[in-house]
Amino acid sequence: MSGVELLVTTALQETWGTDENIVFLGEWCKSFDQRDVWNKRKSRTLENHWKDRTKLKRDHAYLKDLYERVLSALVEELNEIHSVSYGTRYWRIIVGPWLLTYIPLLWDRWESMNLALSENVKLSTVVVNDEHRTIPEDLRSSTALFRNHYWNHQVYHSIIKVLSNPQLSIFRVSKSNVESIIISSKVAVSLSRRIFNVIDRCLAVVMRNYRVVFVNSYFYPKSRSRLYIMSHQFPRLYSEFDVNFIYPNSKSYMRRDCCKFQTHKKFEEFLSHELYNDMPIAYLEGYEGLVSRVKRFPDTKIILTATAHFGNELFKVWCAGKVVNGSKLVISEHGGAFSPMFSSFSHDEDIADVKVVWGLEHHDKHRRLPPNKFIGVTPIISNGEFVTLIGLELPLYNFRCESAPGSSLILDDFDQKKLFINGLHNRVYEQLKIRPYPNRGWQLRDRYLDIFGDRKISKCSTIEEDFSNSKIIVCSYPQTTFSEALFTGIPTILLYLEHFWEVQPEYYNLIKVCKKAKIIHTDPETAAEHINSICDNPDVWWSDLETVTARNLFFDVCGAVGENPLRVWHKFFNEVLDEPSTFRQ
Repeated sequence: MSGVELLVTTALQETWGTDENIVFLGEWCKSFDQRDVWNKRKSRTLENHWKDRTKLKRDHAYLKDLYERVLSALVEELNEIHSVSYGTRYWRIIVGPWLLTYIPLLWDRWESMNLALSENVKLSTVVVNDEHRTIPEDLRSSTALFRNHYWNHQVYHSIIKVLSNPQLSIFRVSKSNVESIIISSKVAVSLSRRIFNVIDRCLAVVMRNYRVVFVNSYFYPKSRSRLYIMSHQFPRLYSEFDVNFIYPNSKSYMRRDCCKFQTHKKFEEFLSHELYNDMPIAYLEGYEGLVSRVKRFPDTKIILTATAHFGNELFKVWCAGKVVNGSKLVISEHGGAFSPMFSSFSHDEDIADVKVVWGLEHHDKHRRLPPNKFIGVTPIISNGEFVTLIGLELPLYNFRCESAPGSSLILDDFDQKKLFINGLHNRVYEQLKIRPYPNRGWQLRDRYLDIFGDRKISKCSTIEEDFSNSKIIVCSYPQTTFSEALFTGIPTILLYLEHFWEVQPEYYNLIKVCKKAKIIHTDPETAAEHINSICDNPDVWWSDLETVTARNLFFDVCGAVGENPLRVWHKFFNEVLDEPSTFRQ
């Protein structure tokens, strides 16, 4: 292309100019429902920098080190701001989930812009004339911002100013032409749940001390209640953690100009100046209120959670205070099949006394127990007739540096599934149903609908319904749904982009065995050939000795419920109480 091209950073059409040749920073700029607009423009789209998995591995090591350096600085600064003297574990529990998301996110945006400017061609870009980004209340509202086109546009604008490339000309448009960001961290609660919460809070008044507190534990209610009784406790919901906390407004005097960690490169200087601008109110202006609120929460010897330690600010502040005073924190996996190589910077292991895993242990703090999510599950009875493809969709923009086809790489996964579907024989295609993943911005349901028609889209409201209606399940990713599908006993295959799902080495042999048994596929054409060959009677293949051996090995490696699983868990709690803490207080 000749002349000056227009660099477009997001899907905000107000920044797309008129008839210039466009350089889209990434596929996230091209919303599927705007295809009639961008298809008419001459354009090219830059590649996702983390398509290079060697770079992702290198970036992960760098970002993990950077995260620890920033966290160390924040421990001192947050202690000073709030006039307290807590250690690293305390603040890691509270601010860690946001920080380990924010740093890789900012790095991703920085690297994407660097990629565009490294081409050394003349570019122009249109930016909204608005310097002030919305300040989130907590991690939940931060996550909403991270997915927002306008917020990301503002971040790219900030990066452009810092990089200050002479090859890039900047044109401004008024903010009034762009829709404002409206973000809320409030969660809707059903009437029935409100009634249960009232009863639960009445129990909280008379019950203050517990042996084990379960919050978002991923046990089914019946199993959780049995564990309570085995622990001589009355079953509770602990609804005090689920209230919509009212945060104060942000206050400029609490937000420092920069985070003072040792910087080694230009990006780190940028990060140090942006961090307090984007830090949630929960960790600054709202922290004192959270601390005051959780003083009325229960005392316990053991805290068990699968997910509350990440996004529930009330829980995190309460939990951090309890572990400082000697409570044991147990974090359980909430899903999975093959443990990823790159995840959340080992956050769970760094804050927990014990991390419960379903599969093989690969860390000193891991303890393997029966998968809590599968205990007491009613078996699914399949009388199905469909070949059901379980789709995948990940957020529009990159969040963390992790083992997964993040951001636009999900379109590579979508293309793989299209090739698979196109390889099915007509009689097999007639039996196909697609269960798209909930929309995360890529509108993959609409894309499937556009290509294959409404008749191919499953109308089932739950995935269990789809399982029940299936004679063959085709999973798209090596995580919880794959385990759940195998757990049903319905013939199942995994078709995935293996190079985007880096796993721990302990799983290499299992994957090899499952490939040989044709349970795992990486080639869409051979996967289609396999489904074509077994579709009339899939149980013949499913009950073959080689297949059964691979299935049994999967449960040996990735998790099986076994006999008396609740007794195993109860015994585990007793052992945790007797073990000395691994942390210095």
